[in-house]
Amino acid sequence: MSASFRNGSASRPNIQHDNGFLDLPGCTGSNPGITDYLVLGAWEAAYEAADTIKGHELADALAAYNHFLHGDGADRTFAHERFIANDPNGQTVIANAISSAQFGAENVVRQQFLNETEDFQFEMTSTAIKVGSTTGFPYPASQNWQKALGGHVIWMSGFVFVAIAHKLRNYDMDLTLHVEDRYNFNPGQADIASGAPDSWNGKLSCSGLAQQYMNYSTVNRRVAWIEGNAGKPSATTVLAPRSDSPRPRDRRTRERLRTN
Repeated sequence: MSASFRNGSASRPNIQHDNGFLDLPGCTGSNPGITDYLVLGAWEAAYEAADTIKGHELADALAAYNHFLHGDGADRTFAHERFIANDPNGQTVIANAISSAQFGAENVVRQQFLNETEDFQFEMTSTAIKVGSTTGFPYPASQNWQKALGGHVIWMSGFVFVAIAHKLRNYDMDLTLHVEDRYNFNPGQADIASGAPDSWNGKLSCSGLAQQYMNYSTVNRRVAWIEGNAGKPSATTVLAPRSDSPRPRDRRTRERLRTN
């Protein structure tokens, strides 16, 4: 599975997230009872124990779960860069996202800018990708990120600058990876590492003593390549994101990428 791109400014695709146990009939609507508070106390104790024993190893997972217990359902911003840096499957996700965007940029050019003979630039935006659904965009490998994020959704937007040199198009792309996920627990599922059923935490959602929430993050990359080399890591240069803002309107004010 890969994303498709179209010419245009960043536009969030129509992404639908499940509501976990809240979708079940009778899950909500009653005040929490003694049993519910006992369940909350048990999970508070489990959180404290995990923080003491595995606080470093499960830092992102514990932060995410703590927000479930105490965040009152507010949106949360997390560092997807940590997933990329610390989970081997995170590195696969960013590599394939970059490759998908490169092919997407070249496809937009073929469709709309094929007859350009001077340098030009354009914006593009993508459809959504479900991370965790394919080998190209795999589920987190580490226990930390399985608990902190699990399957999630990404989409991309980019500013693409094309310099024409020696009859070749040289691409210079500012790419933004948009990440979102609803943190909750789902009927019939269980924790991969411990086997603990999601229903244990689902009770907290139903009682209102803990709340699901939205996770958001963005990742920025600047990528340069020569036409025809899309998807080839050895022929792709990943640079530090640009710091200049706003982006210049004059297409000729950008530095040109020249072939040797």
